[in-house]
Amino acid sequence: MSSADRDFVSLAPTLPAGEDRVLRVHQGILCDASCYFASLLESDFAEASELRQGSQLGDPPSSPQAQLGTPAKAVLKQEGPTRPAATVKVNDITYSQLQTLLFFIFTGEAVFQRRPCTYETSTETPDKGISAGSDSYACPSYWETRERSTASLIESKLPWWDGHLEPANAFDMFRIADKYCIEGLRSAALQHIARDISASTIKSDLEGREEIALFPEIKDVYRNFCTICLWALGSDVDKLMEEILGLDIAKLSED
Repeated sequence: MSSADRDFVSLAPTLPAGEDRVLRVHQGILCDASCYFASLLESDFAEASELRQGSQLGDPPSSPQAQLGTPAKAVLKQEGPTRPAATVKVNDITYSQLQTLLFFIFTGEAVFQRRPCTYETSTETPDKGISAGSDSYACPSYWETRERSTASLIESKLPWWDGHLEPANAFDMFRIADKYCIEGLRSAALQHIARDISASTIKSDLEGREEIALFPEIKDVYRNFCTICLWALGSDVDKLMEEILGLDIAKLSED
C-alpha cells in the first residue's frame, strides 16, 4: 500500500442493516474536523489497527488535491461494494447522513430539510394591549410569516450539490454531530432547528423528537419559543410543555 493510499480511509455507515456502500475521505481532513475520528485513527484502537492492516484501497489519486477535485465530487465519491478497502464502521448513521456529515467537513455548508408551514393568524387579543400585527407581539426569529411559508425548503443556496445530496433532518444531524464531535455541524443544526420551529409543528416535535429532552441546548430553544409564543399555542400542548420543557404554564399565563 503506497503512502498516498494510506492517506485515505473508507467510512462505512451501519444503517440500515446490510448497507454496503462506503465513502472514502482523506484522513487528515477528517481528523482535523473531528477529535473523535482523530482519536480513533491515531490510536491503537482495534478499528485503527484494522485500518492500518487492511487491504488495498484501490487506485486513489496520487495526491489529496487530486482526490478532492470539486467539493461535491470529493464528498459524494462512492465506492462500490466489490472494491476492497480498509474501512471504519460509523455506527448509528445512514449513507445519506454520512454524506451530509462529510459534505459539511469539506465545504462548511449544512444542507437541512425545511418543513413547510401554514401561515396562521391568531384571533385572540393579548391582555397587554399589543396588536397582533406588531413586531413586539410576534415571536422574534421564530414566528411563522408569509415570507417564511413560501420560502425555499432548502437552506443552502449552493447550486452544485443539487441532485447529489439529499437535505438531512436537523435533529438527526445534531445527534450525529454531537456523537462524532463535529462542532460546526452541531451548531449549524441547532441554528436550523431554532429557525424551523413553528406553532403548527410544536406539538408533533414535543411528542416525537427525543432530542428535545436529551440535549439541553435544544430544550432551551423550545423553552424560549414556547415562553415567547405561549399565546399562539393551543392548550393541547400545555401538558407536553410542562413535562418535557419544565415550564410552569399557569405562571406564564399570568405574566
